[in-house]
Amino acid sequence: MSEITRIEPSERMSRVVIHNGIVLICGLTAGDASQDIKGRCPCTCNG
Repeated sequence: MSEITRIEPSERMSRVVIHNGIVLICGLTAGDASQDIKGRCPCTCNG
């Protein structure tokens, strides 16, 4: 069975879950909504 890694877990959910080579991100959005998806990705992924 693959290991499950939880980042910033709380009682109900985790901010990030990594399982079987897949990263699931919960509720992260870019602060600048005027950008297209290409412009939003670096901001969201880098904080």
